[in-house]
Amino acid sequence: MEPAYETLLERACGENGPYRRWRSGGSSGCVRRGVDPASLLALAPPPGGVLLKDRPKTRVFISGRWFCKIILHRGVWRSFRHTFRPPRPLVALAGALRLAELGVPTPLVALAVRRRRLGLLPFRDVLVTEALGEGRIFADELVVGAMSAGIVSRLIKQGAALLARMHAGGFEHGDLNLRNIYVWPGANGEFVEMGVIDLDGCRICEGALPTARRRREGARFVSSIIKCLRSRRPEFRLKASDLVGEFCLCYRECCGIDLAGDAMNKRVSYLISRKRRK
Repeated sequence: MEPAYETLLERACGENGPYRRWRSGGSSGCVRRGVDPASLLALAPPPGGVLLKDRPKTRVFISGRWFCKIILHRGVWRSFRHTFRPPRPLVALAGALRLAELGVPTPLVALAVRRRRLGLLPFRDVLVTEALGEGRIFADELVVGAMSAGIVSRLIKQGAALLARMHAGGFEHGDLNLRNIYVWPGANGEFVEMGVIDLDGCRICEGALPTARRRREGARFVSSIIKCLRSRRPEFRLKASDLVGEFCLCYRECCGIDLAGDAMNKRVSYLISRKRRK
């Protein structure tokens, strides 16, 4: 793993840290102190929980107070390739630790483990976090449910502030779309705070992020808003260029870095028009 990840994990798993290193049979990783890893590894989807995703490579479900994400490495070649990659649960844990330092809300990680066949090839990565509590909603639900130009402007303003804070702390989420941002809704469609989930693709560096990486993540965030509006609320005629300009202005006010320009516009246009394979 990269030095920044290792530093965060070593600190968290130190003598007075909130986590401990854990190894049993072919499983190894980090576990929150006071948590029984065996019980978390035994969590299962319905009928004992709520199944959110069930695909050949990924299974996601909620069981009681826990959110569980299982990444399956099927086949010898796929398992072999992942031997040389950082376990995604540990990347997510390192990301959560950095966000805690930055004061950005994210669910508490209870377990981050890689399981191996005969102690060699990985076949399953397991991440368990606390499930989001009641009353919190994802940002795309906010946009669709209480849609107004004012709500979108507030989302852009607070999103720019959130990104500026993370980027100054050397944190790049990697997939900051509206489904990976949650909020605490208030009265009249307002909201009071923003948190993030899905950290297993994050990147962490020592020092602030370079401008190019800031622009890439900002474009991902803005394009997600534009695509959500176009697909689910087409009656609102908000121009993409206006939303991009508003985001860049808010971001610059937060940290003094200007992301506006051709590079930003081209990246947003590419993300809006991109068709992803299902």
